[in-house]
Amino acid sequence: GGLLPAAPTPRSTCDYYLSATDNQGATTFSPSDYDEGVYHSYHIGSSIPNIYDLQYTDNASGDSPYNGQTITVTGIISGTNFGNYASFFLCDSGGGPWSGIQVYNPPATPDTGSLVRVTGVVFEYNGTTEFSPTISVTVLGSATVPSPTPVTTGILPASGEPYEGVLISVGRCWVTNTSNYIANGEFRVSDGSGECTIISTGNYSFALQYEPVVGDTFNFIIGCCTYYSRVGWEIAPRYESDLGLVDRRPPELLNGFAVSEHEVNVQLSEYVDTTGVSSIANYRIINLSILDTLHVESVYLLPSGKTLHFETLESLTDAHSFRLEVSTLRDTLGNILVNGSVIFTGYRPDTLIAQIYNHFDIYNGQTVTLRGIVNYVQDVTTTGGTRLISAYIQDKSGRGLSLSEFNPASTFPGIKRANLIEITGSVSSYQGTIQLAGFEGLPSAGDIVVLSEGMPLPDPIVIKTGDLRLQRSIVQTSSPDNYGAGTWCKTSGTVYRVDENIGGGTNILIDDGTGNLTVRLWDSQKPDTVFLNSRWYRLRDLVGVNCSIAGPSSTYNGDFQMLAGYAEDFTETSLDTLPSVGVELDVPNRPFAPDIGQVLKIYYNTPTTSSVRLRIFNLRGHLVTTLVDKQAGGPNLVEWDGRDELNELLPMGTYILHLEAVANGDSDVKIKPIVVGTKLK
Repeated sequence: GGLLPAAPTPRSTCDYYLSATDNQGATTFSPSDYDEGVYHSYHIGSSIPNIYDLQYTDNASGDSPYNGQTITVTGIISGTNFGNYASFFLCDSGGGPWSGIQVYNPPATPDTGSLVRVTGVVFEYNGTTEFSPTISVTVLGSATVPSPTPVTTGILPASGEPYEGVLISVGRCWVTNTSNYIANGEFRVSDGSGECTIISTGNYSFALQYEPVVGDTFNFIIGCCTYYSRVGWEIAPRYESDLGLVDRRPPELLNGFAVSEHEVNVQLSEYVDTTGVSSIANYRIINLSILDTLHVESVYLLPSGKTLHFETLESLTDAHSFRLEVSTLRDTLGNILVNGSVIFTGYRPDTLIAQIYNHFDIYNGQTVTLRGIVNYVQDVTTTGGTRLISAYIQDKSGRGLSLSEFNPASTFPGIKRANLIEITGSVSSYQGTIQLAGFEGLPSAGDIVVLSEGMPLPDPIVIKTGDLRLQRSIVQTSSPDNYGAGTWCKTSGTVYRVDENIGGGTNILIDDGTGNLTVRLWDSQKPDTVFLNSRWYRLRDLVGVNCSIAGPSSTYNGDFQMLAGYAEDFTETSLDTLPSVGVELDVPNRPFAPDIGQVLKIYYNTPTTSSVRLRIFNLRGHLVTTLVDKQAGGPNLVEWDGRDELNELLPMGTYILHLEAVANGDSDVKIKPIVVGTKLK
């Protein structure tokens, strides 16, 4: 037995070997080849653990030696607010390899440069060492964030583990690949030693204004080193100043599209400076067919920062061509376009999605061009391994349509959420859902044209969770066996169940007191967490939470459901703020013939807190039958087969439908006449 000594300073390694000699002089060594420089070793930690101690490992897995333990460390916040969940990066005061860690979903997120004490559980999640859950964060004061640790672009892909969570920097480099930028907000750079990935939007960083172009160069790039299982190690810049961009490209006018008879959007190659952008004197629109100058009423920059929107007094008719002229235009880096121009054609009326809903038999198999805003995009992998894009657009008719085609979403760069697009394809039906397919998506094909980026999503149709009539009307088409999908909706209520791992996705069941509604999140799309009530929730923890969820309409086996897939579509709400419901009663205004099997569909809606009775009387006031007698209100659809309480068919004649709702001692009654007829011979 014996004790191995510790070295006098932390962050060092003690090498040692063991020897044993018996009473006959025979000696054995461990390791046996110590004399060739092979030793046992152990790491010297600090007396009080710091981040370096948590991260340092010679284990090939990269797992922390403190994995699963509750630890308290003190450090400096080097970066905050990365992505769709609360997190920040914490570092030791000296910086350097092994000195950073991600703090996930903390109870508080102090500013960058804060000196904090953090207590949490060290946890390995998808290749990343993090504090999760984080128990407490205490601000001790302020401190200077250590200088970023220099690395080469080539070292991260193969040897990034020591830099996990560390604030790092690469020197002069250039953009080598942007193929994954539209889909995932990533681009690749190289300093000559190899490529590494920069994440500028998406799950790990806020959206930078810079949009990469192959060949763009940087004097430096600074960011926190993160890990994502799909691509490996990445650098996540914290803000614009972390990009030492050397850019000499002035903005360009790419395309112009008339989006109505008096509106045109013009796309730009870069984000532009808003100073003076609304000055009408800076622009001129000329009708090239008659050589006349139009009056520009207003100009403003759309939220994307890369599309100018013009309104004109004169009509932009389809029969004419137009030229927009710009005197000066400055990008956000100060580069100036002087005397630019772009030619566009006038507005032509669109095929409306609502027309396809109402006349599906006519449009089925036809090639159409639609214009709408993309509200949802996902990648789908079939059971056979085939990749598909599944997306939805909605146009000014207020209805949405499914866009479905083979190949992953990255193959269709124009189909991006909040893009206003013009798309040409073939109308068809797949498993009971009408869709648009047959588009290629490549710029050379010209069948997907981006008219504008960053458009606001359509105003949602607000639905109550139990309002079956409204839900059915949203997806109903002229074909009884085919439904529409993609109309932007919103519902509110209390989540009462979350079913994970159901057929490749998660079902959230929500109820506002009128009945339940299923919100579907596919595994390829669902966010890890959502932010509600000043905290972050994993999906499974939403049970009992009041919230509003927005998403496109869909169906499952003909039943209405909604889809969700973006954390920002989950918002806070209180059930007390939901609109109150009066008493409604609605029946078809025509006779029905129960003797040949016809049924009468009766829709009613009452306050959720009311007791409800729905009865039928004859003209002499005698009760014929009671259809509903319950203590809970809300919307409902009842089918009556024309029989009385003895299950006998009623004779032909006029009857009285009587709905009564009682709430807080007050009674509200609605009455409708109904006619029982028979088939004429």
